[in-house]
Amino acid sequence: MKRLGCSLSALVLALAGAAHAQVVSPPVEEKPAKEPPPSEAPAPKAEPAPAPAAAPVVTPAPTPALPPYSPWLTAPPGAAPAPAPAPEAEKEEPEEPLPPAGPPGWQLWAGVRTSFVKSKGYDPFSTDDVLTFGSVGASRRLFSADKLSFAAALTFDAATARGDARGEATELSLWRLTAGPEVRYHLLPSLYAFARPTAGVERSIATLEEGSTGATLTSRAWLFALDANAGAAWSFLDLRSKSLDLMFWLVADGGWGFTQKHTLALSPDSDSSAPERTSPLYLGELSSGGAYFRLALAGTL
Repeated sequence: MKRLGCSLSALVLALAGAAHAQVVSPPVEEKPAKEPPPSEAPAPKAEPAPAPAAAPVVTPAPTPALPPYSPWLTAPPGAAPAPAPAPEAEKEEPEEPLPPAGPPGWQLWAGVRTSFVKSKGYDPFSTDDVLTFGSVGASRRLFSADKLSFAAALTFDAATARGDARGEATELSLWRLTAGPEVRYHLLPSLYAFARPTAGVERSIATLEEGSTGATLTSRAWLFALDANAGAAWSFLDLRSKSLDLMFWLVADGGWGFTQKHTLALSPDSDSSAPERTSPLYLGELSSGGAYFRLALAGTL
């Protein structure tokens, strides 16, 4: 055992000494390897050049046919056309407003005239005193002075009334034509008052169907007529333009109508085949005059 222990101690001491000597000894420098002379250097191997790539085959596109060139063209053939200049925006001038309406020039109207006839000769033709006329007329302005204007007017009225007398059918037809001046006072451009005295004629035809003889008895007369009225006109629709002065008016007037009185003496016509009467049939005196009023719709130009 002692011998084995001595051997181990000697081995440990030998290993420690070898390690100490390896640490203390300087490092050994390595010499660079000698490069061979240039003549002895091996020549580089030549690599073969790469084969050129095959060029792609391109099919040319068909060229469009061009028009023949003309020296008068502003661009050579094939050039893109120049864009057309954009039109300048039209300047809209503001429309000037129309001036206020002046006195009407030409005026046409149509309406209804209602008369109240108190004459006893009207009783055989109606159960009341109302006589309704259809009325049309026209006027033309002659001149103006400030708010006044003066016109000439023409009016035509027509009416028919039916009744019975002594059990026989009767009919009264009246046509009235009058003319005269019209004086207007303009309160506003769309409103004026007026006075219209007119004079003219009235045609009166009264008939009675006589049942006993089958004859038609008739009385005809031309009579003097006169109207004195006043009223107002209001423009409710203004359609004027620069070329047309069209306006629509509502016209209301009233007054008194005078008609010459005449006697209704009815007798058969001369060409009638009925037995001739020895004397006319009298139905009294008739005058279609009296108070009246009228409503009309008028247009002015």
